[in-house]
Amino acid sequence: MVGLTELESVTSCVSSRRSNQLSYRPEERVAHRAIVVAVYALRGAFIKARSAVTSSTIVQFNTRVVSSTFKLHFFRPKSAPYRAYLLLLPLAPSDPGYDIRMDSKNRMSDNPVNREKAWQIVCEHVQSDSLRRHMLAVEACVVAYAQKFGEDEATWSVTALLHDFDWEIHPSAPDHPAKGEAILAGRGVSEEVRRAILSHADYSGVPRVSRLEKALYACDELAGFLTACSYVKPSRSIHEVDVKGVRKKLKDKAFARAINREDILRGAAEMEVDLDQHVEFCLRAMQARAGELGLAGSTA
Repeated sequence: MVGLTELESVTSCVSSRRSNQLSYRPEERVAHRAIVVAVYALRGAFIKARSAVTSSTIVQFNTRVVSSTFKLHFFRPKSAPYRAYLLLLPLAPSDPGYDIRMDSKNRMSDNPVNREKAWQIVCEHVQSDSLRRHMLAVEACVVAYAQKFGEDEATWSVTALLHDFDWEIHPSAPDHPAKGEAILAGRGVSEEVRRAILSHADYSGVPRVSRLEKALYACDELAGFLTACSYVKPSRSIHEVDVKGVRKKLKDKAFARAINREDILRGAAEMEVDLDQHVEFCLRAMQARAGELGLAGSTA
């Protein structure tokens, strides 16, 4: 049996070696990244299951990962904790099903689900055009913040697209997003993305800590509110919406009453941004993708 102690030892060893990647030859660095992906993903699954993992389970896990992108090789260094693990060498790095890249801060982005795959998951589970457009609107805002902060746009995009993917099959709390998170785990979505999605629901008990988690929460309800503001304009265009009008509508409790104003206020506060600046920022992000969001209006 491979228990949590051994797995933590592997994770610690891998983490300590990540900082030395630049001293590797190119082929060694690629192999090391593959190990990091496998170990961290397995660690997340292990901790969630709270049970020991057998060597055969590890083989099954790695086989599922390598089925689309990697070739399997045994990895038998002297370090005992590694003996139950396998070395994954890239077979088709251009395969869109597995996306390994270095982000703008030279951190590895190991999310195995890219935007294309995320959108496929959305379309598989969401039939409503309005809900799909809501997730695209949230993506527009969240990705704009990723660009502003110099964060990993790919990961932030996937998070925003998937945050409500299970709403039609789990339309009530706490099933959404808890049961949806299990589905995403089975599809290979990273722990970072799944945690952010859980944290956007206050009742999940998952605190918002990372910048991604705070941005998703701050943009979610606001994107819906900006869409509602667009629909009441003569041409149903978001280009007619301005900050002053949005603030006025926020005070009108009869308008878009299903949207929680407190969430909008709290979201801006958690991001430590002025509410007007936050509204303006998200408004511009959605205006840039108005056609895709169905908010270009009849005059656009």
